[in-house]
Amino acid sequence: MDKAGQQYWERGYKAAASGTSARGFDPHRGGTRDFWKQKFHEYFQFAFSSLATHGLRLVEVGAGGSSILPYLGREFGFHVVGLDYASAGCALAQENLLREGIDGEVICADVFDPPASELDSADVLVSFGVVEHFSDPADCVRACARLLKPGGLMVTTVPNMAGLMGRLQRALDPAVYEKHVALSADRLRSAHERAGLEVLDTRYVLFAHLGVVNINEAHAGIGGVVRNVVLSGLKALTAMLWFLEQRVGSLPANSATSPYVFCLARKPSA
Repeated sequence: MDKAGQQYWERGYKAAASGTSARGFDPHRGGTRDFWKQKFHEYFQFAFSSLATHGLRLVEVGAGGSSILPYLGREFGFHVVGLDYASAGCALAQENLLREGIDGEVICADVFDPPASELDSADVLVSFGVVEHFSDPADCVRACARLLKPGGLMVTTVPNMAGLMGRLQRALDPAVYEKHVALSADRLRSAHERAGLEVLDTRYVLFAHLGVVNINEAHAGIGGVVRNVVLSGLKALTAMLWFLEQRVGSLPANSATSPYVFCLARKPSA
């Protein structure tokens, strides 16, 4: 069961639709603001290095409002498919594909009850911030794996709620924190193994991204102001760290300060 719930996501995507247009995912801009995207891109290059990706079918689970889906189609030549159960998120994802001129499709469905045509259909499956919302993440990984062809690859990314980012999230907005399961690299690996997948790689990515902490916009009054001031400070500190890394070399990703955990796994061929 999704600890956040469908209505939580619907409200978030509707709010995003009424705001400014999403910034596309482009790791080649080179500026400090997009440093984290460069690190994601490096991981995707590693994860797909064994594949002739052009024309392969890639499914993103939890693709509501996705800006990464167009990038994956453009950069690697995948035929991209998004799947999400929030209709507002699906509409945003489709808009992003159209805006960037990527020929893809978005399916509004629950990964636990997908269209039969999607079973065993994907060469690659990706998710970003999905499996950590389930009390037993292995259940979600197992559901995602049903969409993969035998031998297909899965790339799973979750926020590192077991590290500094989780402590900041719990301090600044505990209600949002409670919608997550804190997954370390070891626990994420275990979830994939329990789901019957062969884990090829698990690692932390990026030294820090303090601005990724999520504060519910419903907070009002002095408490809301203080939270937003703190978040602005965290974003400024992150920008300083990234500026430094771009000039003297990347700081090491680690379990304490890194914001993301990645897992690369393969569905058995038989």
